[in-house]
Amino acid sequence: MDYTNYSEQIQLLRSISPSVDEYIAKNAYLLVTQDSDQPNDCEILLQCYQVLINEFRIIGINFIGELDEVLCDFYTASSLIELRKVFDHEFLSVIFKDNVPLQDDIVNCFYNTEIHPDNWFEYVLLQLLNVSSEVRGYAEKLERIVHLFSSDGTFKEYIIDLIDDAVETVVVSTDSNTRMAFIKHIAWGRKFFKFVISQLDELGVHYPRTDEFRESLNRVVAQYDLDKTNTANLDGYAWAVMLDHKTASQNEIARSNQIIANHKLFAPHHIEHYALGNTQIGDLERIQLIAHLVEPGSTLEEFKAEFDKLINAKSTDGQTTIVPEVLLSEFIYTASLIENIYKLDAFKELNVLYEKDVAYASSESR
Repeated sequence: MDYTNYSEQIQLLRSISPSVDEYIAKNAYLLVTQDSDQPNDCEILLQCYQVLINEFRIIGINFIGELDEVLCDFYTASSLIELRKVFDHEFLSVIFKDNVPLQDDIVNCFYNTEIHPDNWFEYVLLQLLNVSSEVRGYAEKLERIVHLFSSDGTFKEYIIDLIDDAVETVVVSTDSNTRMAFIKHIAWGRKFFKFVISQLDELGVHYPRTDEFRESLNRVVAQYDLDKTNTANLDGYAWAVMLDHKTASQNEIARSNQIIANHKLFAPHHIEHYALGNTQIGDLERIQLIAHLVEPGSTLEEFKAEFDKLINAKSTDGQTTIVPEVLLSEFIYTASLIENIYKLDAFKELNVLYEKDVAYASSESR
């Protein structure tokens, strides 16, 4: 590219950016002209790059440097063109559809690591460099400007939407055997959840001893995982939960993970429900969050491992834990009561019945 040919660069920017194209088509550059003279191509080009920077901001990629630092010369400024190409909606859609491990890696970055939201942009860019030869072709220029940008929650939403679209193509279908096995799976989960809640009550778990609170607790038990079994959701959840990952394709696994992750965002017995900070955690939430960790057939060691994940889960800022520090002692005390439940004969008997039922169902399916 001839970096002194400003008109050529303007046309290139118009071809990759609808915002720049509209800016030029509507002669909007005249609105910021300092005098009555027609701005020259160099001045218009600088304005186009500022429009491009604003376009990045809309998808959560924020310019944090000095404008002169990136517009000091048109070779450096042209690096913004490569960055725009990489984070183009259509371009990323193709990459995600062709690379399920990349989807999983990026989703894990957003939800299961301590990477700060400011650094999500750089992390995603690094992964794209690893998987795409086309992106690697832009590496030299991208390295000149990557330090001038950071990201935020809007960037995560932009990327997650692209990933969601990429896995939507998986066909979800469920036969009657899978459906019945899933319904039985949910029934056992509800039975264990109800048992644990009742035992926590008998063991003296801390919560307001009022009729209103007990009614709320009874409602939590009655509604536990019901969203998975209504007519509209049943087949989708049955397919996702019962999917055999050993024989499933990468796209099927990604779709299954997406369905389950969506459930967790809206179910108050999952810690992910509170990650955005829109819902506060109180006594009712603490009890169901911990009771839910007692899965049918699980061991005390497995419960402890899941509880450790629960109290260390991070909010979307990547820094603070979702469980507030002021509530930590109550969470730990409630978990200590769960340890006593695992020792109860009644609980052991319930687990035996569950194991027998699972073994019988397995033999019937052969």
